[in-house]
Amino acid sequence: MKRLTTYYFILLAGLNVLFATYLGGVIVYFKTTLEEILQGKPLPLATERLLGCYWWPWLFFGVACLGTLLSILGIPHDRFLRHILIGAIFIELVGVFWTVVALSTPWITIT
Repeated sequence: MKRLTTYYFILLAGLNVLFATYLGGVIVYFKTTLEEILQGKPLPLATERLLGCYWWPWLFFGVACLGTLLSILGIPHDRFLRHILIGAIFIELVGVFWTVVALSTPWITIT
């Protein structure tokens, strides 16, 4: 476990567990709050999709665990794992951005 990439994948897996558990709780609270405030009005499309697939950070947890395992075993070259790590972080940043947009859009449309 001397590769630095291994520690990056472990860190990414840990952060995804924290984000996924936090997002699950936020979504439950968010649904009940929006039902009380909106009283049957339609939600924006991004919000509806997020409420349906709030589990998406667990996919990146799986990718990070797979990357950790491959890094420990030393199967692919370290450069290849770094490319996977950078790609996963970039895709996850896009997902986090759209999560923030989806969670904030209903508050903009209410006022």
